[in-house]
Amino acid sequence: MQFQQKRTISSWLTPYLRIILPGFFLLGAVFAPVVIYFRSVSPNPGSLALTVFVLCCMGAGFVTLLTYWYRTVTLDGDQLLVSNYLTEISVPFSNIKDVTERRLRGHPVTIHLKEVSEFGDRITFLAKSRSIVAELKELAKIDT
Repeated sequence: MQFQQKRTISSWLTPYLRIILPGFFLLGAVFAPVVIYFRSVSPNPGSLALTVFVLCCMGAGFVTLLTYWYRTVTLDGDQLLVSNYLTEISVPFSNIKDVTERRLRGHPVTIHLKEVSEFGDRITFLAKSRSIVAELKELAKIDT
């Protein structure tokens, strides 16, 4: 196989969705109730502050549940480098069983593995382009 430079194939939105967006919800859960409690003209500001706190925590939980499985994926020669921002593993193309995609906003792609990795038997990421599924199948020598 010819030399291939490292190339990130996952979307730039991945860290935003996994880390920054839930962080904003949690900051809202901390600061919004305090502001509401001390600035409210309502006769019962505590219940409104509690409601905002619960809604912000639910928002952070919902976003985290939707994006928890998204990984950052980089092509590096004859392997994939997969990261969850704490751990990075390498997955050889020979370990790829199938590559599937969903036609949702953000274009989530799932790589199904032959052998279980540290991240399980599937790796899901938001693809930069729609052509990556065919490219990964070609690199892993999977018949379409």
